[in-house]
Amino acid sequence: MRTDAYIVRGGVFPQFAVAEMGAICMLEPMWLLDPLLWLLVFGGCSAESGPQGSGSLRPHQVRLEPSIAEIRELELRFAGAKVIRTYSGKATYYSRSLEGHKMASGERYDPNRAQAAHRTLPFGSIVRVTNPKSDASVVVRITDRGPYVKGRIIDLSYAAAARIGLIQAGVADIRLEVLETPQ
Repeated sequence: MRTDAYIVRGGVFPQFAVAEMGAICMLEPMWLLDPLLWLLVFGGCSAESGPQGSGSLRPHQVRLEPSIAEIRELELRFAGAKVIRTYSGKATYYSRSLEGHKMASGERYDPNRAQAAHRTLPFGSIVRVTNPKSDASVVVRITDRGPYVKGRIIDLSYAAAARIGLIQAGVADIRLEVLETPQ
């Protein structure tokens, strides 16, 4: 992993810290500091609203805030849905470093989307995952197979895991409710 520092809004931040700040900013590496310092300090950093979840960022841009539009859309669409089946077990989440890798369904992993892996549910199934400790829940779509660790029943995308407070713990007890399976 590279640990280059970048100038953002006049401050110096390591690359990994910049990725959690909340906007898409034009970034310049430290070795370009001298010629661009005045431009960056006095010009500021303009937030752009690029295409969400498209992965079409240029090399000098970093996606900083997960797009939760898909997650919100699924939650609204399945708010009063009838539960087909309920499971209990442990959940974990995909590393952000897997972004772009092909999943078993043929889709590419995007940490900002409502994606999840289950061993047996059909691809395209819609499930609600609830963290009973916080009562936070998220609705996701099954797009991959796994997890293959005993006791774990679902792997969540990074954004979905963040939504239920799973990032800090890494693994947590959850309740999984199947809301829809493909016909």
